[in-house]
Amino acid sequence: MDFNDKIKKFFDFELSLNENELQYWDIFRHDLFLICVYNSSFETKKEHEKKKSILNFLKNSCIFEFIKFPFIILKNKRKRILFQCSRYKINDKFVDVNTLDFYELYKNDFFCIETYFYTNYVFICYKKIVKKIKKYKKNLFSDFFVTKINNYFGISLDLSFYNNRIIDYYIDMSYYMYYFNLLKPKSIFFIQNGIHKGMIKAAKLLHIPISEIQHGEIGMSHPAYFYPKGFSSKNILAADYLFVWSEYWKQRINFPGVTIFSS
Repeated sequence: MDFNDKIKKFFDFELSLNENELQYWDIFRHDLFLICVYNSSFETKKEHEKKKSILNFLKNSCIFEFIKFPFIILKNKRKRILFQCSRYKINDKFVDVNTLDFYELYKNDFFCIETYFYTNYVFICYKKIVKKIKKYKKNLFSDFFVTKINNYFGISLDLSFYNNRIIDYYIDMSYYMYYFNLLKPKSIFFIQNGIHKGMIKAAKLLHIPISEIQHGEIGMSHPAYFYPKGFSSKNILAADYLFVWSEYWKQRINFPGVTIFSS
């Protein structure tokens, strides 16, 4: 089976699902696509990232982060939040090249949060503490649906793959609900749809306009920005607006429910 056949197989499966099955689908869809289409050993990568985050957490003193956190909240007068992804190095400094131009123009308006490096230790600790003290249901996802997915794609993911992502989603959502209520932003801008589902849901629940900015190649081969023709679900977790680089990129994506602007 070639690459295009794998994509079609994945999309055909999506189109066969009912709304009940789609309840949590968008939370793990991105990761499942990478496994089924790209044969990615995603769990191995996740374990590596987990170890890296713990190492960074230990290497960097987070005491200052906790001391300054309430002062940042109380003193914040900025109108908007920008979740940056600073993964490119320019002049020996990591920057987010996709937000650089408009951030320089409106930087006094933005409260910036870095998402590429593990710098938000308050958020990291919150997730660890909540996981310890809050007893989530062991089976948030259906065993029957897991078997259905595994049989269709010929894979062997267990229930924990889905449950862990759903639990992370709920924890992320609760954190950002609290955070946004404190900061009271007029709008939110961010990069990388596939990894911010809980944050997106929090913004939606609080009726805060949320926009995403293109950060790389998008199209049928990228699960965060393409859904099969005819697919619609009330459970898609996406920004209200997506800003893409040109009309060419706008024509390459199918993103139900999202208003797309090209430069």
